[in-house]
Amino acid sequence: MHSHSIITYIVVLPNEPDGDTPFQGFAARLLEVSGTLRSILRLPASFVELHLQRDEIVAERAMTGGYQIIPCKASALEKLPTYPAIHFMIVISGPGTDELTSASLANLTFPILHISTSRVANIPQLDHLTGEEIRAYCNRAIEFIRSNYSSYSIPELQRPGPHGTITLPLEETGHFVAVPNEAALKSFGYQLAPLKKPISFLTILSTLSRQEADEPNVRRIRESANILRDVRTAAVAKSSPVPVRTVIDLIVSAPSVFHHVSPELLKPEVPESERQALGIVMRGLARQKTYVQFIGRAADFVNIQDSETAKILLSIRRAELALYTTVLAARASGYAAPVVRLSPAINHMGPQLRDITKCLDSASPRKR
Repeated sequence: MHSHSIITYIVVLPNEPDGDTPFQGFAARLLEVSGTLRSILRLPASFVELHLQRDEIVAERAMTGGYQIIPCKASALEKLPTYPAIHFMIVISGPGTDELTSASLANLTFPILHISTSRVANIPQLDHLTGEEIRAYCNRAIEFIRSNYSSYSIPELQRPGPHGTITLPLEETGHFVAVPNEAALKSFGYQLAPLKKPISFLTILSTLSRQEADEPNVRRIRESANILRDVRTAAVAKSSPVPVRTVIDLIVSAPSVFHHVSPELLKPEVPESERQALGIVMRGLARQKTYVQFIGRAADFVNIQDSETAKILLSIRRAELALYTTVLAARASGYAAPVVRLSPAINHMGPQLRDITKCLDSASPRKR
């Protein structure tokens, strides 16, 4: 991807809520724009992509990198750098930030495309934004740069023919473990098969062993990663007759939670019934070793179901995982790189890793 053709997406953050999320420490404002970040992945990462075929886009991102997405407070918009640091800028606001964003951008002379996630009469909507509208905006920016700064040289670009519809042999699960790979494939315009069997995110321990609970998720990760790898390999091979180096070959990741999350954090005035339900959730999340978000006894689910606070806590954790997954999806889409999501059990290997480190640092004859 030519550096001068990258499109910078600015996502305007809401003013509230403030603070950090309890389990992974994300800025709470980011939770509200997780869906916006995911929506960007259907849009081109650069001006050049508007003139490439599907395989060329996959190869371009694999070899040079992709999306540039920056969350930003509305109050900081007036201080955003423009040309030559940024050539094309698309600013995305939403409910509560549309007016402030419009006012801030009104003071900038550099062409910026302002769109919104809400329905505002004078602002184009994110969900309806088309490649032709982005192309028209980029052309305006190019003319502005040529008129006010210097010559803007771009290669001779032709409009590609229709991409056509290709449905891959992969079900779209929407499950967090496979979403990064699924989102990357959809970012390139591929379609996925509909899901045949619904997925349960909660598991009663007595019905399945932990290994049995993990098997479907391991299969989803393997299948989605392998298909993205195959798409990427074929595209890169087609683009170059000789082997080339890609930016990132594989993304390996595992979500974690703060070690201090425990029922001991609850205040004394919390009622006993709530304390029990919250304790079940907090212990379960802190000790999670499987891909299934929560595994417990049938009685545990009854306690949680009867506690509004416990359900809120689980929903917060789910929002954290949705944001974490979206960030992985943006990386996977930007680099056409498959994602392998590791089991949370890896987060509990601290003692073993410390023992290995001590062994390596020692002078024992048994070191090898």
